Amino acid sequence: MRRLSVKLACAAVVLVVLAGCGPASAADGAQAIRAQWRVEAVPGDDWPAYWLVNKDHSALRQEMFLAGPIAGERPWISDVVTVDGKRGIYLIVYYAGQPGTSELVDVFYALVYDARDKAILGHYPYSRKSCRNDYGPEWIFGNNRIRIRDEGAEIVVIDY
Repeated sequence: MRRLSVKLACAAVVLVVLAGCGPASAADGAQAIRAQWRVEAVPGDDWPAYWLVNKDHSALRQEMFLAGPIAGERPWISDVVTVDGKRGIYLIVYYAGQPGTSELVDVFYALVYDARDKAILGHYPYSRKSCRNDYGPEWIFGNNRIRIRDEGAEIVVIDY
């Protein structure tokens, strides 16, 4: 009897997965958000500016901060972090360059995106990584709020 129960349970899981009726994972939501955005170069006097642009809503855009030289010569989206999947709050993290002289530091910025309301809630430093350190702002999520604490700066609070 126990073997029959296990086989039925496994068959039910297979049916749910094949039918696509199972719960979507946070990774699925993050991948869908990532697919909605592109990096766009806008010609400038000396060099181009780069913008994160929503493919479906071209008015939804944010100029990207460039911290220094970039391998490949243009910034790219490095990650999408799900802050609150039910509410549709995501961080679109992008590579902003590699400043430094005695120690090169990879700089990443994050766009705080409200997918439900199609709104940009902010644009802040996300992390700084070198061969010796991984440092940068502390991002704290909870209670419909994002808090960003960076050394030497005031705490930023974003309510959603």
